[in-house]
Amino acid sequence: MDLFSSQYEFLDEIGLSLANPGFFVNGQWKGYSEEITSHSSVNNEYLVRFRGGSMTDYEEGVKACCIAAKLWMATPVTMRWKIVTEIGKAFEAKLKPLSELVAHEVGKPLSKAIAEVKDLLQASAFKASRTIDWDGMARLLISEEAHKEFTFLRLAFESHGFEFLLMA
Repeated sequence: MDLFSSQYEFLDEIGLSLANPGFFVNGQWKGYSEEITSHSSVNNEYLVRFRGGSMTDYEEGVKACCIAAKLWMATPVTMRWKIVTEIGKAFEAKLKPLSELVAHEVGKPLSKAIAEVKDLLQASAFKASRTIDWDGMARLLISEEAHKEFTFLRLAFESHGFEFLLMA
């Protein structure tokens, strides 16, 4: 079977090939051990293969995540909002092919898979917005003018989400 026949061309749109390494660590794709094959729940046809990683690969991944978490926490909140917004836009741009993958892997109708992927994007944006400690930040402000500006920014964020940062 040609993997990228018209039925499965969505895989190419999201960067998948016949065989794929399993995970990305420190700027490199990893995963050269056991093979994991994904089949369509719709028709049981082969979709794509991934490679698992060794224990050393996974340990390297955990260490990289710990370092990345510290860097992320040191990044200013406004920059993190912009980054999360850009990630969300990238996923939205691939909404249909990602949804087609979900539909094939779990056997859902495409309309339900699209709704599920949209829900995930919305939940992620909502969760990111709610992890901001607005009250803690407000306690750090001293002047009345700073409180007014902070209140304006908080209301704008709660009304418009990440988009208000891009309007500025």
